[in-house]
Amino acid sequence: MKIHLIKTPEYELEEYLKVCEFLQSFPGPMEFTSTEYEFDKKDFYFLRYELYPHHPFKYPANDKALPYDPNRGTPLSFKELFSLCDFYRNEEKISSTDFVILLTNRKNGMNWFSAFDQKNNVFVHTAEWEFYTNDVSPKYPVAYEVVANTIQTLMNLDVTTIPNEFIHQPFKACMNDFCQNKQEIIIKLSNARICPGCIDRIRSQNVSDDMLAQVQDIFKGIQSEFDFKIEEKPLSPSKVVVHANGDIELLDYGINLNLPSSWKALYIFFLKHPEGMLFSELEKNKDELKNLYKICRPRVKDAMLNSTIMNLVDADGASFRSAKSRLNTKIQDLLKDPRASFYIIDGIQYNKFSINAASINKLVDIRC
Repeated sequence: MKIHLIKTPEYELEEYLKVCEFLQSFPGPMEFTSTEYEFDKKDFYFLRYELYPHHPFKYPANDKALPYDPNRGTPLSFKELFSLCDFYRNEEKISSTDFVILLTNRKNGMNWFSAFDQKNNVFVHTAEWEFYTNDVSPKYPVAYEVVANTIQTLMNLDVTTIPNEFIHQPFKACMNDFCQNKQEIIIKLSNARICPGCIDRIRSQNVSDDMLAQVQDIFKGIQSEFDFKIEEKPLSPSKVVVHANGDIELLDYGINLNLPSSWKALYIFFLKHPEGMLFSELEKNKDELKNLYKICRPRVKDAMLNSTIMNLVDADGASFRSAKSRLNTKIQDLLKDPRASFYIIDGIQYNKFSINAASINKLVDIRC
């Protein structure tokens, strides 16, 4: 069974890929697929924040027509969120038996963590998990909600009448606890449990034991992140040397960052600007980026040089987000946590992007 994971534009590609890669690491009948598909804000007016508070909400009846409230962070209705799933389903010709699951930072009118529509569409709210899970990476609760909603759909839960036999309130430390008090979500996540009554219901709906075993493995992987851990002594960052030809060496670790030339240019640019840079400022610095790219790829043709850099600083940000995300993933793979945290390009949309190690000038030696 295929589960297609998609996202809204404001959810960082890097965070999205972390969720996808975690779920894909558990083999079984559920096949999680990722995509770099981007919804065009011109086609979906409600994805544009600037419309608020004059947004013409499209709440279905069960959303109770909640009024606009700026404290909800420009929420979307269930209808709008599921319309993105339906659009992607139609655009990509997704089978009706496959799942389409939307990951989004945008709140919803009911202020739920997630929801499903009985048509194999799901949305999961990806933001603000730090309020409930403290120092645990948000990829784990988001992955939990992806799996839970898939199984809840397959077991034909009744979400029109809450609580009921299979949607528990008060909680039972079960996947199907309603958690009207959102702070209770930590109990679900840290127990990663499905109660015996719900297991019987799942099996009665012909969910295979292989799929349940996969769910169990994923839940155990999530649960382990909430276990008691003794912190290891933090590692010191390495000196970063950028050689005359653009090669990047982490001197103390004996590691070369073997990156494509455009990524190298972007990385060196942020090393040269330890104060950080807004994405909107990159376009004004395109000449510096071009010079760095020519250092990293001296035989590049002018047409390729111009198109690569102009694409990187394009206003929609898609190329920059993709390059940053894949560059950071490469660094994570090479260095592993916690060392990688010194060297990734950190930051989110509308805030400055920077490299942590670059803020310590004595650690960076740029020779080009």
